[in-house]
Amino acid sequence: MLHTVMAFLPLAFLIVYALKTRKMADAMVLATLLAVLLVHRQHFFTGLIDAMYTTLGNSSYQFALCSILGFGGMISLFQASGGLMGFRDLLAKAANTPRKTLLLAWLLSVIMFVDEYLNALTTTICLRDVSDKNRLPREHLAVQTNIMACCLCVTVPFTSWTAFSVGLISDFGLGFTDYLQAVPFMFYPLAMMLVSLLMALGWFPKVGMLRQAYHRVASGGAAFEPGEKGEKLVDIDEVDEHNVSSAWNAIIPLAALVGGTVLLSRAQLRSSLRQAAKSQSGVPIRLPKATDRCTVLLCVADETPGFVLAYLNAGQNCIHLLAVPAALEVPFGGKNVPLADCYTAAGPARCREALGEVFALPEDTDYLAIAPAVLTKLAARYGAVRVGFTGALTPEQLARYGKGTGVQGISAADAHSFLVALDADTSLSPRRSAAARAAVWDAFFRQALELLPTTLPQGLREVSSSLLTSLTAVDLATLERTLEFLATSAEPVDITADALPGEWAGGHYTVSDASRAAVQSFFNLSPAAAQSASGSEP
Repeated sequence: MLHTVMAFLPLAFLIVYALKTRKMADAMVLATLLAVLLVHRQHFFTGLIDAMYTTLGNSSYQFALCSILGFGGMISLFQASGGLMGFRDLLAKAANTPRKTLLLAWLLSVIMFVDEYLNALTTTICLRDVSDKNRLPREHLAVQTNIMACCLCVTVPFTSWTAFSVGLISDFGLGFTDYLQAVPFMFYPLAMMLVSLLMALGWFPKVGMLRQAYHRVASGGAAFEPGEKGEKLVDIDEVDEHNVSSAWNAIIPLAALVGGTVLLSRAQLRSSLRQAAKSQSGVPIRLPKATDRCTVLLCVADETPGFVLAYLNAGQNCIHLLAVPAALEVPFGGKNVPLADCYTAAGPARCREALGEVFALPEDTDYLAIAPAVLTKLAARYGAVRVGFTGALTPEQLARYGKGTGVQGISAADAHSFLVALDADTSLSPRRSAAARAAVWDAFFRQALELLPTTLPQGLREVSSSLLTSLTAVDLATLERTLEFLATSAEPVDITADALPGEWAGGHYTVSDASRAAVQSFFNLSPAAAQSASGSEP
């Protein structure tokens, strides 16, 4: 619940600050800084730099930036050439009444669907003088232009905003056809475009400040009455009303822009539909993204908790498992204590933090604490797994617990009881019992991988009230998508499982160079990279 509230804090701050000060740029910057602070806390500056690099390196943001620069340059050229003023004079011949002016503005907005920025600037520059001449309140032209520009850019699938949005949702395994399917459910923009048309025709009542503006004009007031101004976000030179040239200087570039967009978008649509058809016929077409990965510290909550660090990466086609001995000493409360004691005193979140202090764990490492009964219930649906413990325990040690040296079937409940008994056996080194735990999880992922995408995330959702975890709904969706890529991979998935090595002396299991090297290998990091990027994503 706390994480949910914190997630909405930057958005709430943005809305309140913008409404209070009318300084949108300041509001966006401050809200962004607040979000970075909530996510990274004491690592604020490094987190901010990483976020900036990630954002500026994202192809969707790069496309949006190039589009804004391109359309801004086009507007400047229109102003310098005088083409917009010529286009204005051409429109003025047809827009000789308030209703015709609004209808013409509505149609011009529809034609200029390519980009909301270009749409708003072109429509207002061309028709504001015509609107004033016909005694039409400037407020009506402004609200209609903003409604059409913003609503068209999300409902027409061939705009710069749509391209940006598709780029964002592609990180979650969605694409252009998914966006198309969502358009009929965009009720607000579709309704607002209809309302703006009805208002232009005079078939929808004017309310609020718009009604006051019409009353002002009807009483002999000015069509445009400057009031309190907010912050000017776009620095545009005032239009030179006397710089008039042929309307074709505006019509030809705009026609080329709109026509080219339509033609290219039709080709994109046909390609997307062909891909969708292939997808429905069972041909895989999606490739994993860099975000299709997750790192989770799994804690089996018991008197002696068990720990497994799991790293799933669809792009690397790997599942790496590292069983961490509960006796491993980690920093806690100003001294080194066993990881099990850290868990008992402060829970799984503190265990993750403690491990992050001694190893180069990714900053987005999640934790999942699950009770043995809940784990047994979840694992029961997959049946018994066939495990071989010869790599973890000697034949004599296996015989002591009634286990043979061959591969044997074992249920989730029996596996848990066996691992608990190993943890309690003081004659065994912590690494031995951790290796047995790694063997069980290795067998589970190898034998149940095909079933996991549709069952494991959903199973975790069903028992979410019984879990102590940092996994959000988005994280579970990422886990589901990652497992799906791994389960359907054409190449064999690299599944490895091992126990974290360390120094075992005098009843203490401590971190060693071998421990750090094992973690580096676990995340496919080179030693140099791990030393220079401790705490960063692999």
